[in-house]
Amino acid sequence: MNVALVFFTYEADAPLLSLAVQAAPRLRAQGHQVTVYVFDEAEHPLATVPEGVQYTRTTFNRCGNLNGLECITGMASIFAELATKHTWILKADCDTFVNHLRWLEDVDPATVPMVGTVHVNKHASGACYAISAQAAPQMAVMLTTPIWQGRADRCHCEDRFFWNAALHGIGGNVGHDGAGNTVEPTHLHHDWMACPQHSFAELATAAAVDFKRCRWNTHPSTWQNDREAAIARMQKYVNFVQNLH
Repeated sequence: MNVALVFFTYEADAPLLSLAVQAAPRLRAQGHQVTVYVFDEAEHPLATVPEGVQYTRTTFNRCGNLNGLECITGMASIFAELATKHTWILKADCDTFVNHLRWLEDVDPATVPMVGTVHVNKHASGACYAISAQAAPQMAVMLTTPIWQGRADRCHCEDRFFWNAALHGIGGNVGHDGAGNTVEPTHLHHDWMACPQHSFAELATAAAVDFKRCRWNTHPSTWQNDREAAIARMQKYVNFVQNLH
């Protein structure tokens, strides 16, 4: 499978990104072609960039956290360009470790526009989702029309828009039901939500795992502590999986 593993970053993401990109060699060892792309925020760029990635700085307004029409349009343009080189565009957050791609292996990219895990709000989590090469250019074209521009403006969040655009504009999404936040080979698992947290051996069976508490419904005063906790937990997890055979 030929996959683009895509991260949208800014300066504070460097420690988490350095861990997230370590998934790529493991995915390649599983038999996949994986190219890592980092799209950095030009106004607040990373101080250090991991080796071996395709690095670009973007200038579109991200409205704080990949939100808004300009951001969604910019992301769609990037996805459409990557679709000329890859079968799937896998967008992941910097606190997310992708364990494997078995959750995509039996999915036909010619008929399925998007795959993700739906935890809340009836759309796939933005921490890890995949858009097919066939669907990405279609969504970019949709965003040239007033009706879809209006929908993007109302959706505001990138994950909500892309899920609904794929589902209602193209049709055939695969949305894994993430209710209960179970650990399954087809699902993104929220490590930060689990209480108690699962063992690393269990986490390694999930499709992907994200470690930093979602900023929605949390106060900004907690964000730095959440980031530090995520870095510490993710570092231990990456150390664990690197020793797996």
